[in-house]
Amino acid sequence: MYLPGTELTGVIPALPFLEGVEREEKLPIGKKVVVIGGGNAAIDSARTARRLGADVTIVYRRERKDMPAIPERSRRPSTRAQSCSIWRPRTGSWATPRAA
Repeated sequence: MYLPGTELTGVIPALPFLEGVEREEKLPIGKKVVVIGGGNAAIDSARTARRLGADVTIVYRRERKDMPAIPERSRRPSTRAQSCSIWRPRTGSWATPRAA
């Protein structure tokens, strides 16, 4: 399925990003990364980018409790990484996940 904006410079879909990290490819990630979505691939991408040293923001349209990611994944802090911030566009507010 095509999503507008995925062709823009600097946009890397979750699965190719995770596969590239697994293959130890040099990926063009910046100091600040925005992950759009709340599923397992999004959460894994956010945690991976954080482990690589990026400041990560997750953008998700609903509340954290509504995220389809396995709850353990969205609550578990990544290895040697602090949790990520979540921006909720509907409410215009930030939520910082806490480790379970």
